[in-house]
Amino acid sequence: SVQSRGHERAALLDGEGHSSYDHERDDAALFDDGQDKDAPAVPLSSTTRAFINLTKCFIGAASFELPWAVMQGGLVGSIVGILVLVVLSHFSLLRLARCTELVSATTKPTYPEVGAAAFGMAGKVVAWFGVVAMTLGVCGSYIVFIAQVGSDLTPLSTLEWILIVCPCVIVLSWLRSYKFLAWTSSFGIAALIFAVIMTVIDCGEHHSVKDVDKFPTVRIDSYPLFLGNSAFLYLISTAILPIAQSMQKPGEFSTAITWSMVAVTIGNIGFAVYAYLSYGDCSLTPDSCTQGNVIENLRHGKIEVLVKIFLAFDLLFTCLVFLFPVSEAIEKEIFDVAKFGQRRVELQRNALRAITVVAIAGIARGIKQFSLLTGLTGGFGNNILGLMLPPLFYFKLQHDKGFWGPITKERLGAFERVAWARLLEVSALAFTFVFGLVFLVLSTWAFAKKIAHS
Repeated sequence: SVQSRGHERAALLDGEGHSSYDHERDDAALFDDGQDKDAPAVPLSSTTRAFINLTKCFIGAASFELPWAVMQGGLVGSIVGILVLVVLSHFSLLRLARCTELVSATTKPTYPEVGAAAFGMAGKVVAWFGVVAMTLGVCGSYIVFIAQVGSDLTPLSTLEWILIVCPCVIVLSWLRSYKFLAWTSSFGIAALIFAVIMTVIDCGEHHSVKDVDKFPTVRIDSYPLFLGNSAFLYLISTAILPIAQSMQKPGEFSTAITWSMVAVTIGNIGFAVYAYLSYGDCSLTPDSCTQGNVIENLRHGKIEVLVKIFLAFDLLFTCLVFLFPVSEAIEKEIFDVAKFGQRRVELQRNALRAITVVAIAGIARGIKQFSLLTGLTGGFGNNILGLMLPPLFYFKLQHDKGFWGPITKERLGAFERVAWARLLEVSALAFTFVFGLVFLVLSTWAFAKKIAHS
């Protein structure tokens, strides 16, 4: 779940009575802080448990902007795009998981530590940049969602709700442990399931699937908007290291993530396409069409109100789960850990957390549409961490170990299987990085243009 993400779900349950929030998608386990150091160690996860944890990370609030994303990419273009993104994400995230063994066989390196092992301080800084960018974007999108719900259900404006939520998040961010959020685990999952079911029921009872032939096949002009929102959903880079490191059999991680991505892709494509075909395309029926947040399409009534309130509370707590580990990790980089607990240092830590929340609120104020902010975050922060850095870090770490040595003209000319296999892997790494770079430029430009016009 650092990504909604986030995107992003509520909690990870290890099946032994322990809870450890969706640290995965939500960055929490990324830094291994906030846990009681004297507490019993959490048992290693089975392959089945890893599959469940990964699936929890993939599903989340981002699923509710996917129907709008499909509208931006076109019906066929979006389905093909999701499948391509799934393949590249799968390849890239698996390489990121393998970086754990390449960095250390005995410790559990964090994302910034992987970057440092690959490229020194430059790699660490770039990794931190991606982590912070994604955290600000993801938390900002959650604040936007909450503020929009508040403005829909009350006479207060979106800005007024941002001003209400901001102090609440600041005060809660000052807590030094997030264990009190354990109860939000089941609540968050239930809220998501309830929202999805109600949306499907609403589509069936109050709408009908439109004529597929009338829907655009591909939309080139707005395709980058589709890519950004899809990336927000699939690039759960900060989940990969902690989940892979917690497995009893790390070699079976590829099995867990493969089946998880297959299940999530089928579910997301089915939900997004069905909602899009039911609510309609804005170019065909502008008065009634798929909204940036599909929850806005629900028929007005008690069910709509409950869905919005449940999801708003869930995202408030998910935002906190994002902030805790990142805040503590940054503070460990800036301050002397030995001085933690001293009044002056604690006040400085609180001030830093308050500044972070204010920055998030500023982003929410500047980009007031949920779908636009999630898409921008997906195309920028999530993309950097999920598609661009893993191939670079993996290539460099393997290079330092001489892994690419078999790629020589002589061995390729002799058609040695190892040489060609590694050449193909290098080619795939290069393609994934270039795809991510082009994706970054196009998506960021498209969303910046859309945000400026809106």
